[in-house]
Amino acid sequence: MAIKDTNNNELVSFSATASAVNEITVKNAATANAPEISATGTDTNIDLKLTPKGSGNLVLDGLEFPNADGSASQVLQTNGSGVLSFATPSGGKILQVVTKKTANQTITNPGTTYTTSSQYTLSITPTSATSTILIMASGNVASSTGALFVSVFRGATNLGQSVGGVLALNSSSPLPLNIMHIDAPATTSSTSYSLRVRRINADSTSVKFNNSIFDTGGTTYNQEGDFILMEIAG
Repeated sequence: MAIKDTNNNELVSFSATASAVNEITVKNAATANAPEISATGTDTNIDLKLTPKGSGNLVLDGLEFPNADGSASQVLQTNGSGVLSFATPSGGKILQVVTKKTANQTITNPGTTYTTSSQYTLSITPTSATSTILIMASGNVASSTGALFVSVFRGATNLGQSVGGVLALNSSSPLPLNIMHIDAPATTSSTSYSLRVRRINADSTSVKFNNSIFDTGGTTYNQEGDFILMEIAG
């Protein structure tokens, strides 16, 4: 069955389903309102299918949609000329986050060689060699006497300055430890990151992470921090 135009050409054709319970309803509209094409019928939830022929595309209000699905996590993008396609986001997406709660640790006599904090040690396996890793550390740190340097290491590689690291402190009282550092390891293998500390002078002193705080009444307040590794798409 078909509706024909004034030239006797098919304008709209109909195909019947013997057991049909659902249909399309076309609704007109008053001034300032939009006409409507909707799926109606007996079923509670009804999809509305628009199917082009062959390799044709669906075009809605001048926008041409792709005729095949994309890959997982891809998004629709436009070429600026009304053609849409699926594409992988170019970067900036957070791919994974690895976290660790850090507790009190005392490193005795680190000297002038960078010594690893076992509390601030964590590994991540990047999903792509083009990803960057954001390293974040929080908590507190103190030196029993004199100044100290804190740096971020990937394995045995110092990502900060060779001596000064990424943070310098000079206090026997706990000071905030707030570190953010970006690295591009260029690998998909498991990669270890850590915080390491060193003293300016080779004297006998200690460095304390997340040191406990005592009030005048002798009450102890334990501290903790966070060590976070975040993979960001390149």
